[in-house]
Amino acid sequence: MQYKIKDVCHLLNSTVYSVQYYCDLRLVSSFKYDKMETVFFDNEALNWLKGINFLRASRMPILEIKIFYLMSKRKFYQKWKKRNIN
Repeated sequence: MQYKIKDVCHLLNSTVYSVQYYCDLRLVSSFKYDKMETVFFDNEALNWLKGINFLRASRMPILEIKIFYLMSKRKFYQKWKKRNIN
């Protein structure tokens, strides 16, 4: 399912500015633009944004969230690489 930024903000009880900020920091990678420059988020992006909101609510700094995000993407890539090499 795809969500517009307004829908995501409503679901997360967040602001458009916050969601755009997280996207600018590349904490969310699975969003797309259409021809009219409308941003669409998929379920993976929505789950990441929920996680970011949870971590921010627990007072985790953005830098630590970024490190967590990069480490989790790296783990996923390593697992994928192992499966596809064999």
